[in-house]
Amino acid sequence: AQQDALLPTVEAGAIRLVGATTENPYVSINRALLSRLVTYELEPLHRDELAELLQRAADDDERGLARGGDVSLAAGTIDAILERVGGDARGALTLLEAATLLSPDRVVTPEQVHEASDRRRIDFDRAGDQHYDHASAYIKSMRAGDPEGALRWLAQMLVGGEDPMFIARRLVIFAAEDVGPAKPMALVLATAALETVRSVGMPECRIALAQATRYCAEAPKSRQAIDDIEAAMAAVRAGGTDEVPLELTNRHGAKDARAARGMDPSAHRD
Repeated sequence: AQQDALLPTVEAGAIRLVGATTENPYVSINRALLSRLVTYELEPLHRDELAELLQRAADDDERGLARGGDVSLAAGTIDAILERVGGDARGALTLLEAATLLSPDRVVTPEQVHEASDRRRIDFDRAGDQHYDHASAYIKSMRAGDPEGALRWLAQMLVGGEDPMFIARRLVIFAAEDVGPAKPMALVLATAALETVRSVGMPECRIALAQATRYCAEAPKSRQAIDDIEAAMAAVRAGGTDEVPLELTNRHGAKDARAARGMDPSAHRD
């Protein structure tokens, strides 16, 4: 509704709308407004570009860190920063500044970068493309029989703040749809992992998710269950519903009950 308010003025040319977003514009902007805009995708900076930016920030004595005195970057310092920022230029500059504050002689070392950053930045967005891309990679790794890959994507989702219930539901669906009757215990373990997430939560539920993930990835695969129900439902849609045979009904009348009891369903199979 808020975006709709922009339509008349954009369409009339009364304003020039310029915006930037970290979200997928094809999802976060409504179609009517998007059709009147030209979109450009900005790619993350390359490592050499980020390295140049960091060195310039250290050397600049007007707007950079050197305005408070000379700053030197020891060997490996830039690489240590780049390993932790996931292509984020602002994050790289912030980390360099924090590491500089930890250096009494203003010679920044990889150790000070490690101290300034307690963990690497995880490039993950729960509400955007990363949410769906990680889920897809997780499922496809299990489907390919790659437990290590599946566990890696599971870990990135959990560290990135993904809702473990979302992961558990996807795991249950995978166990039923992709493993199926080839290894029925997979569905039992996946359902148990879902219940563990519901009743225990993080961080302990990560163990149950990991156990079920490895089991499903290593299990033989069969889509027989989903193929069976899809075929049965397609037949119903095409041919309509059948009346339930008397011997298969649950009738309460005495006459119907006697008739039903006198018939063996196994003897009346088509």
